[in-house]
Amino acid sequence: TFTRIFGQTQDYFIGRHVADVVGRTAYHRIEPLFERAFRGETVTVEVDFVDLRGHHRYFQGHYTPDFSTDGQVRGVVILQNDVTERKKSEQLLSNRETQLRMALDMAEMGTCEWDLITDEIHCDEQHQRLFGYAPTSEPRSIMDFKNCMHPADRELFY
Repeated sequence: TFTRIFGQTQDYFIGRHVADVVGRTAYHRIEPLFERAFRGETVTVEVDFVDLRGHHRYFQGHYTPDFSTDGQVRGVVILQNDVTERKKSEQLLSNRETQLRMALDMAEMGTCEWDLITDEIHCDEQHQRLFGYAPTSEPRSIMDFKNCMHPADRELFY
């Protein structure tokens, strides 16, 4: 992991200041997190930064104070999870959802989901308007949907 993220082996980091590992700019962004942890606060946060190789990365960090037996903070335990791929996937999904919504709006179409277990249909606002319903978040039954169909089509459906 160290090699993949920082281009260095684990041994490279031993005895080095964090600023020398992540770069001064990134360090100044996370320095307040260290300070909070050294004051005794447990901190969990997601941070993004450009690593020393110029790659944009996202980390979920957990900064936990390490208390001595007399209650003094003697250090901070830091757990960093690289969540770059998850963040990229979330952004891609968000972009695709926006594109789908724009396409549906331009085509004057909506979407529905039919829960086969409860027999409920959940429709978006556009679909409800197209079928002449006032927009609501309440689920509809399959019969509500079937009653909106042309009589000849009802026999073909369910």
